[in-house]
Amino acid sequence: METVIKTFGVQPILLAAQVVNFLVLLFLLKKFAYKPILKMLDARREKIALSLKQAEQIENRLQAIEAEKDQRLKAAAKEAQAIISEATKSGAQLIEEARQKASEDIKVLLKKNEEAMAREHDLLQKQIKAELSEMIVIGLTKVAKKVLTEKDKNMLVSETIRSI
Repeated sequence: METVIKTFGVQPILLAAQVVNFLVLLFLLKKFAYKPILKMLDARREKIALSLKQAEQIENRLQAIEAEKDQRLKAAAKEAQAIISEATKSGAQLIEEARQKASEDIKVLLKKNEEAMAREHDLLQKQIKAELSEMIVIGLTKVAKKVLTEKDKNMLVSETIRSI
C-alpha cells in the first residue's frame, strides 16, 4: 500500500486534510443548502398536491353545476312546453268561442234579415194590392163607362184579389 501511495504521489497529511475539508463542506452543505432545498421541495410538493386537490374539487363542483344546469334546462324546457301547450289549448278554445259567437251572430243577422224581408214582402204586397185595386177600378170604370160607388169598388177589388 505504501508503494501505491508513493507511486501516485499521495501525501497522507494532505489526504487527511482534504477528507476533513470534504466532511466540513458536506456538513455545511447539508446544514445550509441541502435542508433548505429539501424544505423548499417539500413545500412545493405540498403546494402541488394542494393545487391538484383543489383542481379536483373544482372539477367536481363544475360537474355538479353542469348537472344542475342540465336539470334546470330540462325543467325549463318542460315548463316552456307546458306553457306552449296551455297557450295552444287556450288559443284553440278562444278560436272555438269566437267561431261559435260568429255563428250565433250570423244566425241573429239572418233572422233579422228574414224578418226585414218578410216585412218588406208584406209591405210590397200591400202596395201591389193597392195599386192593383186602383188599376182595376180605373179599368172597370173605363169598361163600364160609369163611375162606381165606393161600395162597388171595394166589392170588385175584393173579388179580384181573391181570384188572384
